[in-house]
Amino acid sequence: MIKAILSLVLLTIAFTYLPTAAAVQMNQTSCWPFSDAGTTALRGQTKKVFAHYFSQFPIAIDNVDSSNDYYTRNFLNPLGENKAHFNCGGFFRQRPLPRPVRPESNWADLDMRLEVTRAIALGLDGFTYDMLSLTSTSVYWTRLLAIMKAAIYVDPAFKIVLMPDMNAGWASSNASNLIPAIVTLVNSPDNAALYRDASGNLVISAYRANNQSPAWWANLVSTLKTGYNISVVLWPVFPSITSSLISSYGASSVGMSNWDGNCVKNAASFVNAANNLHTAGEKYMSPVMSQNHRPKEFHYWEARNSEAMRAHFMAAINGNAEWIQIITWNDYSEGTEISPSSGTQYSYYDVAAYYLRWYKLGTPPAIYRDAIYYFHRNSLTTQKPDIPAHQTQNFSLVPCDPAVDRVEVLAFLTAPANITITQGGNKVNKYVPAGVQSVTANLIPGSTPVFKVTRNGATIINLTSTITVATTIQIQDLLYRGGGSITCTRPNV
Repeated sequence: MIKAILSLVLLTIAFTYLPTAAAVQMNQTSCWPFSDAGTTALRGQTKKVFAHYFSQFPIAIDNVDSSNDYYTRNFLNPLGENKAHFNCGGFFRQRPLPRPVRPESNWADLDMRLEVTRAIALGLDGFTYDMLSLTSTSVYWTRLLAIMKAAIYVDPAFKIVLMPDMNAGWASSNASNLIPAIVTLVNSPDNAALYRDASGNLVISAYRANNQSPAWWANLVSTLKTGYNISVVLWPVFPSITSSLISSYGASSVGMSNWDGNCVKNAASFVNAANNLHTAGEKYMSPVMSQNHRPKEFHYWEARNSEAMRAHFMAAINGNAEWIQIITWNDYSEGTEISPSSGTQYSYYDVAAYYLRWYKLGTPPAIYRDAIYYFHRNSLTTQKPDIPAHQTQNFSLVPCDPAVDRVEVLAFLTAPANITITQGGNKVNKYVPAGVQSVTANLIPGSTPVFKVTRNGATIINLTSTITVATTIQIQDLLYRGGGSITCTRPNV
């Protein structure tokens, strides 16, 4: 089987596939304001970071020009899929970062390799794959096999954690099919891509595991071992971590996780969850979420620009969590994606890379050059959509953090500097020390924010947002967008 190595030299992104069993060695210092310790140093740590992969939204669905591909025609367009998403103004508000049409017949495989490559560059140990379907002919199943194959091809050290979705294909009526599905995957040609612990046990991390009883899960583990000689350990994911769940599921699991990121306020509860699980002898996979915006459900959570994601990473650091799950890599229907995308670009991805390295290596990476990232919406939360012509009801804020209409500059500074945010005739200026600094200003409709960093009278950075803030809206779009000041050649396939 062909395996791959990415050959990269510090400060370069040269990229070549070679037929070798060596793991990928990657260094992204040229794309970031901080020094990258590289793949080997990150993988040498016991702490692991995975991102949740949602199979419904690969880089491309139909390999045609992005101006008229399936995403543009059907998911971004309110009239798409026979007006199935008209009531909420469209299925989602951004899409995977467009790429040129591929001439190769195996374009979908190449896209999977690109996703794995980007994940390795970020510093991920693998994906937690949302197993949505029990049907072997469904795209959700075939994409699982494809991403396992891509992981083996690009880097055998990159792993896939199986995450049966107990709210979807593995709901109660179909749960008995989970055992044969696991057996099929373990016996598949690319089974080496599946994540196993140091003892060789297959790790199963079920979403909404509490939809089945602890006894049901204990029976699954027992049946796989006695009937198929497959040793399994469980790392269940719950809506939240409670003392009752720790008590009832602790005997059948080695660790636990939860799925209630969504806002800054929740970060403190993640530290508490880590402490409670550690006291009970359990490990913790701490959630990290950039934002959560769900047109399909007519609601959103307030992420306060980049603050929620930063707070979640710090909770994992302060709680000494054994693992992190980034929620998500690519669930565009819930607006949680950090994968490079049309609206957020590489903003959340790059900032996540900084905190991921802090989490894994124990100290924040050294900032070696000045850079900024910006985050803001393209409209205000108070603006009203055109109902019922373009949307059937208003979106509501889920209680957590209150809504804010702000523009943020997240600066990585080698020395103190002045940061200025200009919106039309309005300016906000703040002098800040070296390090990672957040500066915000009220978001002004009709403006295209401009960001400037000056030091000792000289302009260090002058950057204009790619997003103009609307004065009126037809549909609500409460997804944060972003961008950054560094340009570089990113890894590609």
